[in-house]
Amino acid sequence: MCRCFSECAVTVCMCGNNVIAALANHSAGAAIPGSNPGSDVASQCCVRAMQQRLRSQTALALAIAQELGTKVPFCPMVGSEVYSTEIKKTEVLMENFRRAIGLRIRETKEVYEGEVTELTPCETENPMGGYGKTISHVIIGLKTAKGTKQLKLDPSIYESLQKERVEVGDVIYIEANSGAVKRQGRCDTYATEFDLEAEEYVPLPKGDVHKKKEVIQDVTLHDLDVANARPQIIKIRAQTEGINISEEALNHLGEIGTKTTLRYSVQLLTPANLLAKINGKDSIEKEHVEEISELFYDAKSSAKILAEQQEKYMK
Repeated sequence: MCRCFSECAVTVCMCGNNVIAALANHSAGAAIPGSNPGSDVASQCCVRAMQQRLRSQTALALAIAQELGTKVPFCPMVGSEVYSTEIKKTEVLMENFRRAIGLRIRETKEVYEGEVTELTPCETENPMGGYGKTISHVIIGLKTAKGTKQLKLDPSIYESLQKERVEVGDVIYIEANSGAVKRQGRCDTYATEFDLEAEEYVPLPKGDVHKKKEVIQDVTLHDLDVANARPQIIKIRAQTEGINISEEALNHLGEIGTKTTLRYSVQLLTPANLLAKINGKDSIEKEHVEEISELFYDAKSSAKILAEQQEKYMK
C-alpha cells in the first residue's frame, strides 16, 4: 500500500495541471483499497466521482489520503518550503519523501493487559527531607475475562500512567521489560454511562493478565531519523560541556527526549553529572539519569499537574 501511495504522490507532484487525467489512468485506482489497479474503469469511475465533489488538486490529494486512513503516511508540502538559503532543495525533498514512506514493525512482548480496577499511589516521607512526600510505589489492579491480578509497580510507571491519563475503567497494557504504558481506550461496560462521550470503547481483554502480545507500530523513516538524531545531539552537548556519559545513559536520555522534549533531556545532563560526582563516578550512568528524571518534571507534565491541582496553590 505504501508503494502504491508513493506512486500516486509522485504522479501528483509531477503532473501539475494534468493531475486528474494522470490519476484516472492508474494511480488513483492503485492507491485506494478495494479497486482493481489493473482496471481502468475502476480508476476512471473513482476519479470522476471525486471530480464532481472536488475541483482542486489539493482537495483530491487530501480525499485520497483520508480514504487510505491514518496508517498510510501522507505528507503535504508547498513549493515555498523547498526554496531556502540554508537547506538544499534535495535535502528538503528527501526529508518529505522519508516522511511519506511508512514502516510497520511487529514485535512480540510480555505485557500485563486488562481493565484497571484499582489505581492507588502509596506515599512515603521524602528521603531528602522537607514537608513533602514522595511516591514509593503504585498498586494497580488489572482484570480480564479470565481473572484479575494486583501489581506493585515502580513510581516511574505512575508518571507514565498520569501522562496517558489512565483512570479506573480504562483498558491498558504495561510492557514487562520497559515499563511503557499504553492506554487502549475505555472498557465497553461503561458505554451506557453517558449519552454523549468522545471516548473510544474497547472490549474487555481475553486470556490471562500476564501474556505475550504482538505489538504493531506504524512509523515513518523520518521518525527513525529523528530518534537516531536525538542521542547524537545530546552527545555533542555533553562533549561541549566536558561531561562523560556512558552509551547506556545516552540511549536512555534519547528515549526520554522522544517521550518528552529534547530540551528537557539536555537539561538533565548537568544535575546527572553532579549526582555522578557525588557518588564518586567519572561518567554518568543510566541509574543517575533515572534518579534525576524522577526529581524534575518536563514542561508538559508540570503544566498538567498545575492544572489538575490548581486549588492547592496560591492565586
